[in-house]
Amino acid sequence: MREYYSSKKQGMPSALLYLCLPIVLTTPIRNNLPKSISTNILSWVNNNKSLLIDFPDTVNCFFEISQSAIDFIYEQDLIYINDHAEIIPNTDIKITANPSFFKRSISMSSHLRNSSFIGRWLATSPDTKTIYSTFGIRP
Repeated sequence: MREYYSSKKQGMPSALLYLCLPIVLTTPIRNNLPKSISTNILSWVNNNKSLLIDFPDTVNCFFEISQSAIDFIYEQDLIYINDHAEIIPNTDIKITANPSFFKRSISMSSHLRNSSFIGRWLATSPDTKTIYSTFGIRP
């Protein structure tokens, strides 16, 4: 969400947060992410349908852990939620972009890099409803 906010200069729609963990932690999806945020997310989804067949179910499986993570960072005052249900990072708290403990693990470093990419990529993407529809997710 920090990368989304830095890129778009507005809060991240809270519904988009529920896509982040399923994308980053599902190996076949993560390994096939585009190299650049200029890749249109709608085209990418269309070209990777075989990886995303069960994606709505995957998002549902990650819901509780995603919600717990959001609750945790909210309770730590690391984020604000505005009146539009957008997540805004607390810029008064300085968080290292690449914490040293992430450097100790190739997979954690990769997850952090991919998470940052997802934030920037979603910031360049269409509205939340279009993204959800493209991924086959219904509210």
